Amino acid sequence: MANQFSIPPATARAVTDEVLELDKQLKSAEAIANEDTKVVPYKDEEQLSEFWNCIMQRKVYSQEIDIRGLKITFRTKTTREVEELLKYMDKKNTNLLSTHDYMYSKALLALTIVKYGEDFIDSGTFNEKLSYVDALPETVLRLLIKAAGKFEKEIEQMEEALYNPNF
Repeated sequence: MANQFSIPPATARAVTDEVLELDKQLKSAEAIANEDTKVVPYKDEEQLSEFWNCIMQRKVYSQEIDIRGLKITFRTKTTREVEELLKYMDKKNTNLLSTHDYMYSKALLALTIVKYGEDFIDSGTFNEKLSYVDALPETVLRLLIKAAGKFEKEIEQMEEALYNPNF
């Protein structure tokens, strides 16, 4: 018995091309997903080693940056500090996401910044640190929030470089 169904050659080519395109997109998506799990060597092995030593000794890791001659030191946070930050944010009951983000960024900066120029900020309570940050000019505050964000991103990159699961 002869095949009763036939697909015109142009339709067959179009379907084949579409399948090939979908296959290419799938492979591209798989490559992106695999890249997320790939361990990338960190750019500065000495810095990574210093970070690792701080973690192993249960110390905070700090880093000084220079913004046009102004020396600023940031540090990692303790678990207790993060919990204090979260409790603080829970009490704020902000209505707007932008307000929440702004308040969170300020509070995070208060916990992260150690030194601003000659001012040593790392001592005192969370509220004292927050008061210091609140007294800064808005432009300076935004600049410091961006710098602290870059510091946090660097910490995440070092954490990723250290994370190499054995499974």
